[in-house]
Amino acid sequence: MKINRKINNVKYYSVSSQNVSMYNNLDTIFELDKDKFLYQHPINLQEINFNGKFYVNDIRGKGVYFNNLNQPIKTDYFIHLFKDEYVLYSKVVDDERTTFIENLTTNKKNEIIGSSSIYYLKNDFLFRKNFQRNSVESYNFPNATPLWEFDLSELGSYFDTFSREEKEYEVAKFLGVWQDELLIACNGGLILSLSVKSGAIIRKWDTLPPNSESTLREVFRGYIHQSGNVFQFNKNQDRIFGLYLCHLVEIDLEKGDILITHLKDTLESHQISAFQNKSGYAEDDTHYYTTVFLDKKKLGVNYMPTAICSLNKTTLKIDWLYRFDTDDTDDYVSVQVPQTSNNKLYQLTQNQVLYIFEKE
Repeated sequence: MKINRKINNVKYYSVSSQNVSMYNNLDTIFELDKDKFLYQHPINLQEINFNGKFYVNDIRGKGVYFNNLNQPIKTDYFIHLFKDEYVLYSKVVDDERTTFIENLTTNKKNEIIGSSSIYYLKNDFLFRKNFQRNSVESYNFPNATPLWEFDLSELGSYFDTFSREEKEYEVAKFLGVWQDELLIACNGGLILSLSVKSGAIIRKWDTLPPNSESTLREVFRGYIHQSGNVFQFNKNQDRIFGLYLCHLVEIDLEKGDILITHLKDTLESHQISAFQNKSGYAEDDTHYYTTVFLDKKKLGVNYMPTAICSLNKTTLKIDWLYRFDTDDTDDYVSVQVPQTSNNKLYQLTQNQVLYIFEKE
């Protein structure tokens, strides 16, 4: 990997599968690859996203999306996602926030009572987290017909090792669909599989294999990570994986096994102390990309440097690493998630510098 370019003053960015990328600072949006100004909003913007189209919501919950000519279209609603000619959005109607599925060609819309910040769309199934009832709901898309609801209280409770409290499991994110299984990462150390068609429990994963490395078992009392956000559906869509502490944790969906790989040796050879807990990873055909903490004692510094690295999916070795505290800067990575598109890797830092790397 080599640095292709660095861009300053980037608050958020997003990359499409067609290698088109946009970024925004507080109120202005640019097309990254062409260094082209696209739009300035009257108030501050939230995070720009790509989900069928590029879109961004402002701090008052009003969305702007970009058509096929990259022209901005302002709306009076909060945008969640796009599919074909449909947009899924929410807005307040008669003092109640309501979800709508609207055909942008005909303006016909269907209504779902309530709203959520966590949606997932697969074919003609729309899934969402119901925060009020702590449940998973399924609807037909685009007709908005209710199909089923699963109450997470059926799963019982778990002991939160950080707050030291008993809590109910809740949806952290929808991972994807494998065959007829909706895969859900739950906060509480649980991966849940529900039938796409009925909402019935098919299987679940929570307990680490008995031969797992002792540190991994001790931290979460023999269970997988309690934050569901650390897990992701892989590119081949046959495994769920997460990178945390010094481990690669995988679930083989065909066999149903939890697989643990201790990566301590390859991490230590690059002076890495641990993976950062991330809400997502970048992935291409050959590598996983994520950020790490470096060993400050070995490096002789009094702070915790961070870096981005590539983990070879075949050899399970670190092939490449880039530090963000070089060039006399105090830059670092916190919660920012890397993205890939074609042969480029993108990483935003805490100092709002967007690094673009390119495979050599």
